[in-house]
Amino acid sequence: RSETIPDNPHGLMHLFREMILNKNLKVDIGHIRPTLVYGAKDPHNGYGPNKFLRLAENSEDINLFGKGEELRDHVCVDDVASIAVTMIMYNIEGIINAVSAKPVTFNEIAQNVKKSVNNKVKIIHNPRSGPMPHNGYRVFKKSKITSFLHNFDAISLKDYIDGYKND
Repeated sequence: RSETIPDNPHGLMHLFREMILNKNLKVDIGHIRPTLVYGAKDPHNGYGPNKFLRLAENSEDINLFGKGEELRDHVCVDDVASIAVTMIMYNIEGIINAVSAKPVTFNEIAQNVKKSVNNKVKIIHNPRSGPMPHNGYRVFKKSKITSFLHNFDAISLKDYIDGYKND
């Protein structure tokens, strides 16, 4: 229900895409807004679970921004797919944040990766080059998801890390 006011080009691009679709399609549509997505065969390799897993798998150190204390919600691609399919099947309109509602710090992710994949890798804390994004905290509730997926329980990031195999 919060106001959508992106303050950077990336966020504006996503908002404008939704606005263009809403204006030009003559039907009601649903928008899915996933938070940070992880999963097998992730091509993005951005800062977070999959990058940390690949580094550990290759016996490379994990570099964190600051102390890795930012609290973030990560959602498995399989959960995003389930939410999207359900939205399509039941014609769910509006905006749905695809989230796990189980926030974790990047340091916790790195520690779990180290423990589960390669206990010899080092976790390196690097000085920040700028302010911490989102004041270090960016968490969403899953209440809107559970209104149509009543028993929705997101895949556990820790369980994913513990069972990680880069197929």
